[in-house]
Amino acid sequence: QDALQNKATYYYFRQALRTPADRVYTSPIDLNVEQGRIVIPFQPTLRATILTGEKDGLQPGVLIINFNLAPFFERLRALADNNTHVELLDPSGYWLLHPDRQQEWGFQLGHPELTLAETASPLWTALHAAHFAGSLRYQQRLVSFARLNHDESSDRAGTAEDHLFVMAVSRSGQINELRYRLLLPIILVCSAIFAVGLILIRYFVRGVQERHRLILALQHEKDLLERAYAELTNSHQRLHLLQDELVESRKLSSLGMMVAGVAHELNTPTGGALMTISTLQTQLANLATAVTQGMTRSQLEGYLQYTDEGLKLAASNLRHAADLINSFKRLAIDRSQEQVVHFNLADPIHDLANSLRPRLKQTSITLKTVLPERIEMQGYPGILSQVLQNLVDNALNHAFTPNQPGSIVITAVFTGAADTVILSVSDNGQGIDPDLRDTLFDPFVSSGRSRGHIGLGLHLVHQWVYQVLQGTLRVESTPRTGTVFTLILPVRISPASPVTEATTKHQ
Repeated sequence: QDALQNKATYYYFRQALRTPADRVYTSPIDLNVEQGRIVIPFQPTLRATILTGEKDGLQPGVLIINFNLAPFFERLRALADNNTHVELLDPSGYWLLHPDRQQEWGFQLGHPELTLAETASPLWTALHAAHFAGSLRYQQRLVSFARLNHDESSDRAGTAEDHLFVMAVSRSGQINELRYRLLLPIILVCSAIFAVGLILIRYFVRGVQERHRLILALQHEKDLLERAYAELTNSHQRLHLLQDELVESRKLSSLGMMVAGVAHELNTPTGGALMTISTLQTQLANLATAVTQGMTRSQLEGYLQYTDEGLKLAASNLRHAADLINSFKRLAIDRSQEQVVHFNLADPIHDLANSLRPRLKQTSITLKTVLPERIEMQGYPGILSQVLQNLVDNALNHAFTPNQPGSIVITAVFTGAADTVILSVSDNGQGIDPDLRDTLFDPFVSSGRSRGHIGLGLHLVHQWVYQVLQGTLRVESTPRTGTVFTLILPVRISPASPVTEATTKHQ
């Protein structure tokens, strides 16, 4: 910290504060000063400054870059020979480069008399009268000069404060000899060298400005990612709260196992979206590192493409999660609130057949019922009706191809010895895919996702049969022959004595 310097009083620092944030200020050429003293040996210096701030990802302040022109000045000095030497003057006529080093830097070394205006007033007047370049005779010498602006993009370009004079001066008596041989080469060489230096500086400044623009773009992308991540986190938290409330709600006691299935299904899209956002944040950090080390265009384009694909994937996962929530709300109907009543089994089955008749008229499929006239039961007729409807719907949706004729049969048999009823729903369709057989009753398993089915129907049937109706369920299927779902239900249900064995088996 002892080596740090306070440069608040330096002219180029004050000028940088007055320069707009999107502009670069370049200082006049002078000797470098450190710790309040001129650096020895002399270091002719040109400075470029730009304001920085939080929008750049940097601390508020001024970025100052010093260009040491000492090697460049030595190259100019090396151009001199026995016949010609080069001189460089600032706008006030002070020498920055002179064969006699004692004549240089008078404005900084306390020698105001060391100016061309003092030692050669006519020559100084001629230099100021010229717009760009020229040559003249002065005291038996040939003087060729050029006027150079060292910052074409500056607000001071073309003014009296933003130019230098380059002079090639011949020795006395060599005017005629050097007139055609040295005038143009020296000026062209000096101009080319200086122009190359200015071009390099300009490209560097443009690079700083481009990096500034990229930092702003990255900050904008970072803000978008942070907002998306916050919204996704809130959505994920709301989903978990919803799951907790559903688990604790007595209204969903008949569908308690379904909550775990929904939670598992929701974790897939929301977890995928969270992983996508986390990956995008990692890519953003990598890109920020690349910016500080010199980012390439291909890196930026790759990042933008990766970000676009990642955001699309996150949005798709969130939409899928929203669809699952809406489906769950529609299907999670509280059937456990029905009272245990006495009913004739044929009544809810006939009512179901009547309600399905309009839909069956739109197909080539028939629904038949083979039932005894009376089977008295004690239980939940509404839940039983919903179970049978789901099985019929499953056959209509999956067992037959469009316009394929077929039949669905609901049968019931009373077994007095076991005091049970055997219900079956059979079809003569195409059967169940063997790959789905082991997971048929799992939530969100479906062979018809392309047609909008989400795979909750048979899962609900399994839950209601085992946990509400206190029965058992099995399925038999033969490819291209058909499928039979068989329910074995007790004739009388005791609400206070649920079949925990079946529940445990499913879990």
